Amino acid sequence: MKRFLVIDTETTGFSPAYRKDRIIELAAVEIIKKTVTANKFQTYLDPDGKESTDEAFDKHKLQDSFLKDKPKFKDIAQNFYYYIKDSTLIFFNRKFDFDFLICEFKKAGIDTTELEKQKSRCLMIEATNRFKLKRNISLVKACKRFDINF
Repeated sequence: MKRFLVIDTETTGFSPAYRKDRIIELAAVEIIKKTVTANKFQTYLDPDGKESTDEAFDKHKLQDSFLKDKPKFKDIAQNFYYYIKDSTLIFFNRKFDFDFLICEFKKAGIDTTELEKQKSRCLMIEATNRFKLKRNISLVKACKRFDINF
């Protein structure tokens, strides 16, 4: 039985390596046999003192003060790693979200070798190719094209 996980993140900025930005919200939804199950994951995370850039804050609207008492990624890393292990991982922007996950797992001391080999998909690229667009499609525009309301 194939297990898919649709994963999304919110972050303090756009560069996990250079700026040392952090994940501040992590969510995943399980899909089995084309059905969303009740096995979901969602948590807010304390970015360990890393403040959000203005541009990132404009997207997620999560106040630093709200995040202060939340768990740090290292506190949930092992459980989340086992939750996503052996699943096909689906991201809207795989490069962005997956790079952040890998950086966070490494900071938490978790070996990412197997995770980096795990099957994953990028819906942004798939939608861009499907509609034969010259530039990557945004999440909002992709949802409109697929008639998805949120």
